[in-house]
Amino acid sequence: LLFEDECHLLWGDVCGQAWGKRNQAIEVPLSNRKERQTYYGAINFQSQQFHLKSFPSGNGEHTVAYVNWLRELYPCLLYTSPSPRD
Repeated sequence: LLFEDECHLLWGDVCGQAWGKRNQAIEVPLSNRKERQTYYGAINFQSQQFHLKSFPSGNGEHTVAYVNWLRELYPCLLYTSPSPRD
């Protein structure tokens, strides 16, 4: 089971640290120093392994590219997305 999300970091908000256990900061190297950077991330619920990938922007094309990348890591992955119609 993977939990996936995307985020957009604005340059003024970037501090070089991200999610982690309480009282334990995780350093994030910044590879794209533009005003806005999009990251897609997923965590494997069972193994706790985290998969992070940067993209120039958040859109349907990059979401599909990220999910396809995850499918290479997990060939049996079935992707579902919450919908307001559900």
